[in-house]
Amino acid sequence: MEQKNKSILTPHQKKILDFICEERYFTDRYYLAGGTALAEFYLKHRISEDLDFFTEEQKVDTVAITRFFEKNKNKLKIRTFETRKVLGLFSLFFNFEDGEKLKVDFNYYPFPLIEKGTKYKNLKIESIYDIAVDKVHTVVLNPRARDFIDIYFIIKEKGYSFKDLIDKAKFNWHISAVELGARFLEAAELKDYPRMIKKLTTKFGNNFLLIMQYH
Repeated sequence: MEQKNKSILTPHQKKILDFICEERYFTDRYYLAGGTALAEFYLKHRISEDLDFFTEEQKVDTVAITRFFEKNKNKLKIRTFETRKVLGLFSLFFNFEDGEKLKVDFNYYPFPLIEKGTKYKNLKIESIYDIAVDKVHTVVLNPRARDFIDIYFIIKEKGYSFKDLIDKAKFNWHISAVELGARFLEAAELKDYPRMIKKLTTKFGNNFLLIMQYH
């Protein structure tokens, strides 16, 4: 059953997002990106279980971010949380009082946005076109079923040219047509599907290859 207007966010995702929207430190520096931005604000096609915030600023201030969540720990019903820093990626792993868990990422992403996206309250949301371009690069580096699914639904519903998405890549990368084709063939083999809202055919892998050919 499709949810055209209903939020796909969990109560904890929604509350953390709302708190971040009220904090100028975040709204001046970060935008919501990735699968959750795509599913919540554009396609309503699947459940996304984390939150990804990108910044073009070189330094992700782990101290300021940690301090913010420590300060609001009780209001957000956070029982405990752990952090992990890998290069420009800062991840927080929340354990809530009701037993639920959530991962929130703050990521240094030094590539200007191609298009202007929407906004949620005071927070910028990555455009669906930028998300599509980023997803193409993701499937080359680390293929996951949810990324193939996201590209499939974006191209199916928006009609973007797949070649154009590759040409707009924000990275200096070198991949042959053979390597790219091999990645696409993996779409038929991957089984780590997310929880879907919109129906996904059992022949998704073959349909993915077809939609790439004709776009």
